[in-house]
Amino acid sequence: MKSLNQSTVLNMIRLREPISRAEIAKLTKLTPPTVSSFVSELIEKNLITEEQAASSKMGGRKPIMLRINYAAHYIIGVYAASEIVRAILTTMDGKIISDAKKDISALPTKDEFLTMVIEMINQVLNQVHIDKDRILGIGVAMHGLVDPDKGIAIFSPHLHLKNIPIKECLENEFHIPVHVENDVRH
Repeated sequence: MKSLNQSTVLNMIRLREPISRAEIAKLTKLTPPTVSSFVSELIEKNLITEEQAASSKMGGRKPIMLRINYAAHYIIGVYAASEIVRAILTTMDGKIISDAKKDISALPTKDEFLTMVIEMINQVLNQVHIDKDRILGIGVAMHGLVDPDKGIAIFSPHLHLKNIPIKECLENEFHIPVHVENDVRH
């Protein structure tokens, strides 16, 4: 329940930022001390920031407003098609921090393809100096038939490859959660 309530507070900040603790309590029906406790934990995790409001609606002391800290964590996105493998590193709100791509000139083997994906991810990571612990995950958009639960590209018609263990390979290499989807859904 605690995790659900903390997610509710974080989502309320995301939807209504900048927003005060009092407004969050009112909108979520959580008690002010509960909201303050969750906000303190989120600040400690560097997921939200505080700022003084420009003015007070009621007069008196200006409220402390809360915002999401979108640069606290990062996400890696990989797009794999018949002619290109592209990787990007983004902030949580989708701002691209670094970008790398490699053209596919000849049909690769499974191992060659996975090596290309790893190289592109390493390139985006090497372009910036961030702690790998701040990366929430790697999302891979793959052309063809994909099993998102197992993280396998079952069949890639343009690459003529079957049963590519993308999730397993990338999680073993980078120790970051990986999600694989069909490129139409990305």
